[in-house]
Amino acid sequence: MDGKVTVIKMRWWGHLGVICIVAVVGTLAAAMGWAGTSLLAAPDGSWRGLLLIFSAAFMLFIVLLHLNVLFTYRLEIGASGVHMVGNFWTHHFTWQEITGIRKRLNYRALGYHVLIEVDGSHLPRRHWTHLGAGGYQIPTPMEKGPTELNAYLKRKRREYLKRAQANPASIDG
Repeated sequence: MDGKVTVIKMRWWGHLGVICIVAVVGTLAAAMGWAGTSLLAAPDGSWRGLLLIFSAAFMLFIVLLHLNVLFTYRLEIGASGVHMVGNFWTHHFTWQEITGIRKRLNYRALGYHVLIEVDGSHLPRRHWTHLGAGGYQIPTPMEKGPTELNAYLKRKRREYLKRAQANPASIDG
């Protein structure tokens, strides 16, 4: 990113919450997987064992999603766009491809989160980690709350659109 970049990180209690979720769900997944493999060997327990193993695999997928935002997750907001930097994957949204920024009720946890909607030109409209929901979600426990972060991102996008309208040749697209 070029120019001045604003970095917004997760709050400490957000990391604590993620650690708790990873510990509880990871332990349950290990116990379910262990029980599932034991049931596979039992007579007439194959379907129950497979059900437990598939449930454990889904829970491990949930753990993977939460490990992406642990400790290093941050937003980098600059003149060219927004970077969402995680442990496993990073997304870069240019202001030009963002079609909407809004505060939305968080279906995964209590409260609200900020949702970034893209036009699909560079990144898909839906990310595979959001289980079918459109857009790219910014977790709730950031240094700026959802209302403040939503207003800040909208203001930065408006500033970009004004610069692009005033001098289209100076904006990379």
